[in-house]
Amino acid sequence: MKKLFLYLLLVMLVALHGAALAATPDGVVLGAQEKAAEKVVTALTTDGNYYNSVMTALTKKLQDKVTADSLKQMRQKVAANFGTMKEIKLVAVEKFDQADRLTYLAGFIPEKGQVKLARFVFVFTKSEDKPLLTEFGVTPVEIPKPGAAAK
Repeated sequence: MKKLFLYLLLVMLVALHGAALAATPDGVVLGAQEKAAEKVVTALTTDGNYYNSVMTALTKKLQDKVTADSLKQMRQKVAANFGTMKEIKLVAVEKFDQADRLTYLAGFIPEKGQVKLARFVFVFTKSEDKPLLTEFGVTPVEIPKPGAAAK
């Protein structure tokens, strides 16, 4: 009976630790960063006018570079190079002194000649109000063909 009680206590402690970790300041910041990244991914992978939504997530310097037309052109390039997005997953969170970097892998439904996987990288500045996006990019992920040996 004591073993069962200790086992249940251990399970509860582990579960509570995970819930408490999500409520930490780092968890709140990560949640805000994920929401900002989601806005940009939506703007780059679906049709519609997401310009104003994306602008709220960018630093002033990046806002000066991203226009409604440039965002539309980026969306067209993503569609032409990758196809329709099927899924996206957060694969890495890197924390630095002045910035954080989130990396996502996205799977696409390709059309002829297009890439199936892409890497979305978002760099956020650390500010007191909220995390703001300073850089973002999309790159293809090369998948080695079966049987091809690395040289």
